[in-house]
Amino acid sequence: MDYDDAPIRQDVIRLLREKLSVSETLLSTESWDEPLAGSTYDFSAVALAYLFFEIEKKYTIRIDRKNLQSYKFCTINQIVEAVCQATIPITNKS
Repeated sequence: MDYDDAPIRQDVIRLLREKLSVSETLLSTESWDEPLAGSTYDFSAVALAYLFFEIEKKYTIRIDRKNLQSYKFCTINQIVEAVCQATIPITNKS
């Protein structure tokens, strides 16, 4: 299935900018494959967890833990791919 991931990428970038105060310079396309916990971004585990939960909340999804176990939630591009692959919606149980 082809999916336009541009809106998701824009949302991820917006979250990084607004919630985690990442500068526009670091959000250029050249940095989208840089590890968020690496020297370019230097995110802590807490910052990555915060981003993870913000993304799940925004899209009302559960990201497959296999993506976390295989380090597929490490770069902007990988996060976008993980959101596109997420198929398990969160349901509200009332």
